[in-house]
Amino acid sequence: SRAAHAEEYKFNAYAYREGRALARLVFTNPKTEEYLTVEVEFKFVAPESVGKIAFSTTCRQVATHPVAIFNPLPSPVTFKCETSSQDIRFSPQNFVVPAQSEATLDIVFQPILVGSGSASVRLKST
Repeated sequence: SRAAHAEEYKFNAYAYREGRALARLVFTNPKTEEYLTVEVEFKFVAPESVGKIAFSTTCRQVATHPVAIFNPLPSPVTFKCETSSQDIRFSPQNFVVPAQSEATLDIVFQPILVGSGSASVRLKST
């Protein structure tokens, strides 16, 4: 029976953008050269928040939080940084992570007024 010969295969698929992709997998028996072709459709969705960063500083003073971004892909990836707060900026604002490398982004918080609140930070590949 077919189920008696079932095997599990694991592989990873990475995407820095939302969208769909179709992959064609070919499984070949090296002894008989018989093969089976399977098409697998992927739907890549926006990730949920990866965490929270707490900043605490006095007015007009700077607090910085470094974030490491790893690119597992075989080609460079360019990122654009966005925030919902006027008190947050990025260094660098837009940056490239080389293929199969890591880069560091600094999230810089410099409040103008006294207070508390929350904001979002988003990295988008371009």
